Amino acid sequence: MKFWDASAVVPLCLTESHSALMRKIATGDNAIVVWWTTPVECYSALARRRRDDILTRAQEEQMRRLVAHLATDWTEIQPSHQVRDAAARALVLHPLSAADALQLAAGLLWASSPAHHDFVCLDQRLREAAQAEGFRVLPEAAGGPGHRGRIPWIARAIHAGGPVRRSSTSRRSFRALRSVPGGKNTSSRSISRWQ
Repeated sequence: MKFWDASAVVPLCLTESHSALMRKIATGDNAIVVWWTTPVECYSALARRRRDDILTRAQEEQMRRLVAHLATDWTEIQPSHQVRDAAARALVLHPLSAADALQLAAGLLWASSPAHHDFVCLDQRLREAAQAEGFRVLPEAAGGPGHRGRIPWIARAIHAGGPVRRSSTSRRSFRALRSVPGGKNTSSRSISRWQ
């Protein structure tokens, strides 16, 4: 079971540079844990790609359905005062945005002991903070040497937690998951095979 930032969930739905690696991590995970707003953060990333003319509306809608499919199989951390307090602490210790501090706080409350848990993330600052808190951060070399800040096409996940809502989780969901090839130049034939 691993805690997943939306920056790592989005590549499960898109065909991007990190997609194969994220899918490999997902298929090896018996359960994904996310923050309550992860679907909204994923939808934001997809909408941004549509506004940037990278995706069509039809492709965006298809990928939103993939996110909704994933959401049926993950465990969601719910908002709480505990997460808010842990996020306030994280802001003192790490150079994070409020959203990233809430995400880290959710992971911390879920894990209890971060040293024995994985944190899957592609955002460099959040990765550094999670590692400083004791998580094993995956993938081990996201962004490569010298990578700073956010990967432009990925939305930030605003994670926080408290009570956990558990969905039915199965590896089959990730094995069966197909992504829609990105880009407006993708033929309608190749798009329809992913529906």
